[in-house]
Amino acid sequence: MISDKLVELLKQELTGQNFPREAKILEAQADDLLQALVDTGAWIAGGAVTSVFTGKEINDLDLYFPSPEAAAKFTAWCWSKEYGYCDFFFASEKCLSFKHRGGAGSIFQIIYYKYFETAEDIFNDFDFTVNM
Repeated sequence: MISDKLVELLKQELTGQNFPREAKILEAQADDLLQALVDTGAWIAGGAVTSVFTGKEINDLDLYFPSPEAAAKFTAWCWSKEYGYCDFFFASEKCLSFKHRGGAGSIFQIIYYKYFETAEDIFNDFDFTVNM
């Protein structure tokens, strides 16, 4: 799960000079988004993590959840009156995608084909080399 310390480190890293696009994304939705991720116990995995470490642009956030209830809570947050600036983007047998209406246009992919209690569970289930 995302700890407060990790959230602070992510803010510091992404708002630096090396990631201007990601800094704009973070500024546009950081506090609300990060709180929603913490509240639902979400994991960020896939290409976004690779992009941060290789200095490439982040295309989307693949969000994995520990339970169907957590995924539903985040989905409701995307459409909530308080947040409410995400549009439904597309659905597949594995995920729901929402696009942020703001200038950054970030895409959140809510993975729901399976749920994961730990990051290790995600890595054991998925071949991330496909994205490399």
